[in-house]
Amino acid sequence: MANPTFTVQPLIKTTKSEITEILLGFVIMIAINILWFQDSLGFYGIRYHPYWIVILAVATRYGFRGGLTAGIMGGVLLLVLMKVGEPDMAVKQFLRYKYLETPVLFIIVGTFIGELREMQKRQFAELYEVYAEVQNSLLVLTKKYDAVITAKQELDTRIVGQEQTISTLYESALALKSLKEEDIYPAVLKIVKEFISAEECSIYKATTHKLKLVVNGGWKDDNSYATETDLDEGLMGRAFTTGKTATITDMLNGDEPHSFSDVRLIVSAPIMNSKKVVTGVLNIEKMPFVKFNPQSIKMASLLADWCGSAVENARTYQESKDHNIADEITGAYTYEYLCIRMEEEFNKAYRYKFIFGILVLEIVEYDVISETKIQEIMPVFSTVFRNAVRKTDLLFVGSNPGSFVFLFPFTPIKGIAVVKNKLIQSIHEFKFRPFEDGDRLLEVYAGMAEFNDKLAAYGELLQVAVDDVEREKRIKSRQLTVKS
Repeated sequence: MANPTFTVQPLIKTTKSEITEILLGFVIMIAINILWFQDSLGFYGIRYHPYWIVILAVATRYGFRGGLTAGIMGGVLLLVLMKVGEPDMAVKQFLRYKYLETPVLFIIVGTFIGELREMQKRQFAELYEVYAEVQNSLLVLTKKYDAVITAKQELDTRIVGQEQTISTLYESALALKSLKEEDIYPAVLKIVKEFISAEECSIYKATTHKLKLVVNGGWKDDNSYATETDLDEGLMGRAFTTGKTATITDMLNGDEPHSFSDVRLIVSAPIMNSKKVVTGVLNIEKMPFVKFNPQSIKMASLLADWCGSAVENARTYQESKDHNIADEITGAYTYEYLCIRMEEEFNKAYRYKFIFGILVLEIVEYDVISETKIQEIMPVFSTVFRNAVRKTDLLFVGSNPGSFVFLFPFTPIKGIAVVKNKLIQSIHEFKFRPFEDGDRLLEVYAGMAEFNDKLAAYGELLQVAVDDVEREKRIKSRQLTVKS
């Protein structure tokens, strides 16, 4: 197919119309001269000579030739009309400088302006040619781009095969979004069986010295396959050590094919994390012969990459959860996370004039309560905490055993006091007797603090609440002393 072209059209058609326009312009000037300026033929003596209208208009429209012609015709016409107006003046006297000045200016200025116009037209023509070349190149590139897009669409369609589509593959891959590592491996094998038609497949996870079986799919005889193997043994070992997908073809074409003879594998793809460290392998032990093609091998590699990313995300999530959650029963975060959040809330409150407060709750004589009793108490505390606070409020373990810290964003001290009373009342209603003597009830001390701009750091706010707890302890101690 011929490439499309962009043709440069002529800028201005060169015709004899400039002569006609010049003559017409001067005829109009003569008519005006005769009708209204009979005393000054040729407009002699008028400061701004009307002939300039014709000369400049023609010069700027037609360029050098038009400007020169208009200047000469205007000068000659001026001299002729001046001679008609002064018939008694000798020709020698008539050709003096003061009479020739304006005609000469007509010629010079008309020629100069015309030449400027010619230069402009030449530059415009050059730019127009460049523009035309760029336009032609753009049309060619557009044609090539359309062809590339068409080829890309065809390749994209072939990625998942004639029987599957990208949308169905994406829907199946949503199962890999699970944040539990043990759920990811079966989901990967399910996709392998659906999109590669694998009849038997498995995943092995790397340990210090071995590749150990994690999960298998479709194995009819589990005794036919090893549950663990060395990191450098067989087809799995090649995939693990090289970080590249290995196939039975590698076994047949390799330098030492006998080293793979005891392994019943067709494809083994490495499972890697974001740092390109191999953490396991994805294997296909059995599949239809017609499905063993480069497309299926690429798909296996892709699924192994997805598996590696999903497992890494799940492990990162679990590590983060283990790091932040100190008590699974109550859902309390660690004291380290408390410091981080308090600093964030303190800075936001200080900058944007927000308000927030904290409540410190401490179990009385927690250190003498047995571990068995603590395990009985904590589920009740969890229920009490959930019923007393909002979802936006945060619970942390304190720096001392048996203490908890509540963080209340956008809550004034009065609101915290309501929560405090509700918590203490709910705990007392359960009438726990966790101590060995069996007589004393479980009690808690509570202290509150509210942010104010006089505090220099979040630690001071926490100390205010702790001091409030200590003050409550002293009051309780004096009350017991008076009773005794």
